[in-house]
Amino acid sequence: MNFEKENASSDVPEKPSVFYHASKNKDIAELEPRQESYRDQNEGAVVFATPDKAIASIFLLDARHSGKFDGIPYAVIVDSREHFLSEDKGGRIYELNGDTFQNDPTKGLGKDEWVSKENVKPKESIEYKSALTVALEQGVQVYFVDEATSKAIKESDDYGLSILQKLESENQRRNLNVKQF
Repeated sequence: MNFEKENASSDVPEKPSVFYHASKNKDIAELEPRQESYRDQNEGAVVFATPDKAIASIFLLDARHSGKFDGIPYAVIVDSREHFLSEDKGGRIYELNGDTFQNDPTKGLGKDEWVSKENVKPKESIEYKSALTVALEQGVQVYFVDEATSKAIKESDDYGLSILQKLESENQRRNLNVKQF
């Protein structure tokens, strides 16, 4: 995933009281710091979380491109809609206490990405049968594209904004939480 750096600034935001972590794993009793994917190779193992449930939902989608334009979250899935729906097994969004989370607004998703170097036990979680449905319900603008369009988005100077503005989102298709960039 590559998020637009809309939220990057040097000001550390006030710590939210609730964070979210999404996973296709529906049976997590405790989140452990890992270094499987990282934003800074020197940071070490961390648990990622966000105060924005819409951003969390994107992590259930296997989106190739994602981020925010004008504060509106989006996700680009490189797959046919039909194939994605046939494979969509959903996941869980875990609600976490923010005590051990820290933010570096110059890294990753800026104010939307927090990390903990300690194990974190979820307070609650909600299981979703469909990753796509939860993302749409959270207002994420979701686009299904082919490889050529994905490549054009990656190579564009505006993170793909001008391309996405010309495409029909899944939100438009379903008339659900449609937002224009």
